[in-house]
Amino acid sequence: MLAEVAGKEAADANVSETARTQRQIIRDCLSGEGRDKAEGWVPRYMAFAEASYDGTKSVQAAEAWGAISQLFAAS
Repeated sequence: MLAEVAGKEAADANVSETARTQRQIIRDCLSGEGRDKAEGWVPRYMAFAEASYDGTKSVQAAEAWGAISQLFAAS
């Protein structure tokens, strides 16, 4: 999430920081306090179509979307 909101460089620079610090950076990016504001960002599990952050796990709605997504493709 940190890389999505603050960018890869910020995420790499703060990889060894505590989760509390990383959450604060995310909050700062979402509010625009001292960092570039991340407009319109939502977590993957709240986006359409849903996705998971853990590659070994899946989100049931995302799997269902994958099964029917071709039905919504433009002809």
